[in-house]
Amino acid sequence: MQMMKNKQNFIDKFYSAIFILGILKLVGILSKIVDFSVKSIIVELVIFFVIMFIILSIISRLKRKNNNNTNYSTDNTNTAAINSSNFNKIKNKYEQIAKNYIKSKEYKKAAKVYSKLLNNNYKAAKVLKEGKLYSEAAIIYLKLLKDKKAAAQCYVMAFQYHSAISLYRELKEYEKVGDLYIAIHDVNSANNYYQMVINNYIQNNQFVKASLIYSKKMNDCDSAQKILLDGWNKNLDAYNCLIIYLNNYTDSFKLKEEIERLYFLVLPNQKLIFLKVLKKLFTKNKELQTLIKNMAYEIIADKINSHPMVVNELQYFNPQDTFIRKDIIRYKTGNNKIFTG
Repeated sequence: MQMMKNKQNFIDKFYSAIFILGILKLVGILSKIVDFSVKSIIVELVIFFVIMFIILSIISRLKRKNNNNTNYSTDNTNTAAINSSNFNKIKNKYEQIAKNYIKSKEYKKAAKVYSKLLNNNYKAAKVLKEGKLYSEAAIIYLKLLKDKKAAAQCYVMAFQYHSAISLYRELKEYEKVGDLYIAIHDVNSANNYYQMVINNYIQNNQFVKASLIYSKKMNDCDSAQKILLDGWNKNLDAYNCLIIYLNNYTDSFKLKEEIERLYFLVLPNQKLIFLKVLKKLFTKNKELQTLIKNMAYEIIADKINSHPMVVNELQYFNPQDTFIRKDIIRYKTGNNKIFTG
C-alpha cells in the first residue's frame, strides 16, 4: 500500500515538472516570432504540441493504472472476506449438484462438476468407475492424475486389453502383461513375458515362485519340477522347494522311487532339512510310512552326536509308542544311549 502511494506521488511530481517545462518551452517558441518566419514557428509549435500530447497521455495512463491498483488493494480485504464467507457455500452447492447427478445416474455430468468446478480429479475418476464408465475414468487417471496403474486397471475392466498391456509394460509388471495376453488368446506373447518373470525370480533365488509361474501360468509342470529340484540342490529355500517338488507326485510308486533316489544323494548339510521333509510326508502317505520311518531313524542316528536335540524327532515317527518318550529321556540323561525301535 505504501509503495503504491509513493508511486502516485512520483507520478504527480513528474506531471507537474513536465507541465512547467512545457510552459517554458512554449514561451521560448513564441519569443522567436520576431526573429523567425511565421511558418517555421507554426511547424515548431505543432511538433511541440504532438510531443506534449504523447508525454501527457503516457503519464495519464500511468496514473489510471496506479489508481486501479490502489482501489484493488483497498478493496482486497473486503473481497477476501466475501470469498472466505461464500467459498464453503459455493463448494457445498457444487457438491450437492454432483450428488444429484449421481442419484440420477448422470455420472459424466457429476464427474465434470468434480473435475472442473471442484478441482477434484480423484473424485471424478471414482464417480466414473462407480458408473462403470471405465474408459473415461482411465483417461482421468492417466492424463490428470498421472496414475498409470489405476488407469491400467480401468482399461482391464473396460476390456481394453491392449491399452492395459501398454501401461503394464511401462510399469514392468510383466506377469500382468502375460495374463492379459492370455485373455486375448496370444499364448506365445504371454509365455515370453512369463519367462521374463521367471528369469527375475531365479536371479533372486525365488525358485518356488518361479516354479508356480511355470505350473500355474504356462502349464509346464516339467520345468516347474526342474526349478524346484534346482532350488533343493543349491540349498536355496531347500525345504519349501523339496516339499512342493515331492507333493507334486500323485503316484505313490513314483513318489517312493523319487524319495529313495533323493535320499541316497542327500548331502550331509542337507540331512536335517530332508528329515523335516520326511516328517511332513509321514502323515500324508500312510503306504510309505515304513520307508519314511527307516530313513528318519538313519538320519537321527547320524546327526545325534552333532545335534543332540534331534532325538526328539523320534516321537513324531512313533505316535503310538508309549515307551519312546522314556527312551528319549534316558538318552538325554545319559542313562541309555541305545534307541528302541
